[in-house]
Amino acid sequence: MENYPINKKPHPNKPISDDPWEIWNFLPQDKSVAGFHYSWHEQKIKRHLNFVHIAKNAGSSIVQAAIQANLNWGDCLFRQHWPGRTCPQAPVQTWPDDDPAGWRRVWWHLPIQSLPLEELSENSTTGAIFTNPYQDFDLFAVIRNPYDRAVSEFYYHCGRYPNLCSGLHGRRAARVMNRNIQKACKLQLRTIKTSADYVYHECHWIPQYDFFVHEPKGHRKIDHLLHLETLEEEFDSLMKAYNLTHVRLPSQPVKPRNNDQMHVLNLTMSTIKLIEVVYEHDFVLGEYEMMSPKWGEFLEMQQLRQTPQ
Repeated sequence: MENYPINKKPHPNKPISDDPWEIWNFLPQDKSVAGFHYSWHEQKIKRHLNFVHIAKNAGSSIVQAAIQANLNWGDCLFRQHWPGRTCPQAPVQTWPDDDPAGWRRVWWHLPIQSLPLEELSENSTTGAIFTNPYQDFDLFAVIRNPYDRAVSEFYYHCGRYPNLCSGLHGRRAARVMNRNIQKACKLQLRTIKTSADYVYHECHWIPQYDFFVHEPKGHRKIDHLLHLETLEEEFDSLMKAYNLTHVRLPSQPVKPRNNDQMHVLNLTMSTIKLIEVVYEHDFVLGEYEMMSPKWGEFLEMQQLRQTPQ
């Protein structure tokens, strides 16, 4: 992970109440996410743990760690067989390949409240009644600095669509990256959460906040928030709390980035401001610092990076 001096290192999880079970379902009345921490107490653990896979936040590595420990987490709640891997057990329900709206099947990348349970049940050819696969679990998910996530998304799509990045170097590569990130952000900015734009590029640009909190009432959907920047430490602590110390993250990412040419320092001010508007709640929820108020310092970092050593 690159070190960006103007990015605030997130605080570790910390208790928010002596009895978090009675307040885990609600935000403050003003819907503010300031100081919005998730915590766990070992003596309060009541259910088995499972995982919600937010795109580009180490989800594939976490699912692989669970498979190695004979656990069905995240993606495995929807399908057993995947290219290159097989989940330990078949899920309670195998979800169809195409939903009624014609979205490509990436159920595991949708916020829980966005799962179209009624539509799937009504359109089922077998009469199946689809239920929330997460409903019987305590849940955790990973949050990531929104700038880093946007750059990672660009490289993910370079891998999926090689022509997008073929032969790109220097300033041209930066222009293409900024243009693509801006396009994705604008779709999220103008979309409603039931539209095709919301699930653009297989749900990879959905705000992370939407997975943790269901508006407008502010219902909290996920019990534990881990930060990608300190994932190994926080993951191990959570596994210990649930007596899952045999679940270990792989030593190398399951889907490593193949090209590190572009970084957060290659984002333009227009791109930075769009990211800050669209993912405002992600910054607050993860306690990440926005860069636009420190634009002068940011430009200085760009110049230092581009100066020959």
